Amino acid sequence: MADLIKKSVASPAGSDPLTYVMSDETVDRMGDVIEAKGWQLANFAKNPIALFGHDHSFVVGHWTDVRVQGGKLIGKLNLLPAGISERLDEIRAAVQAGVLRAVSVGFTSDPDSVERNKSGGWRFKAAELMECSLVSVPANPNALQMAKSLNLSEDVRSIIFRDPSDTEFAAKPEQAAAIVQPAQKPAASGMKGLPVVKLNDPARVRAKPFVINKVHR
Repeated sequence: MADLIKKSVASPAGSDPLTYVMSDETVDRMGDVIEAKGWQLANFAKNPIALFGHDHSFVVGHWTDVRVQGGKLIGKLNLLPAGISERLDEIRAAVQAGVLRAVSVGFTSDPDSVERNKSGGWRFKAAELMECSLVSVPANPNALQMAKSLNLSEDVRSIIFRDPSDTEFAAKPEQAAAIVQPAQKPAASGMKGLPVVKLNDPARVRAKPFVINKVHR
């Protein structure tokens, strides 16, 4: 089985807090893009569990009405019922208040369906959705103020907020392009697939599978 690849995207503020853009055709900070028409959803539909942070021990609900629409992969989050645990209830409050608007898809892609794009990253012409997780969001002042008004515990705040300087949103496309080798495209055989890259990891960690010698920042 091919390695799991992970890509994050944030939904617009002010939209339905339970409807998420899971993926779109925007070139991301790594220079990659996933073609919306290439999403394969049949297997995901059999077990559409929603996780937090790709952690299979941290189930927050399940996804429904997952579809490609207007060049975007969209899904509706159905949260677990209230009262299961205090932590889940706090996550629920953060979602419903519009604080948690970022998700990350985990998917696989056949090497033959991946090609270089003009930005120096990869274009995924086909991708099989394996799972989709809520992920932490940048700890900006507005989000922190909202968390305070919701009386979120320190434990939950540490889960849902991250340092904006250590995220994919702070990375520069030219940094990614500078450290990726063109020859790294996965071959049809002899490789398990693309390296696993968690885009909410620090930039230096994300770059490691592709580093030529050293990364100078």
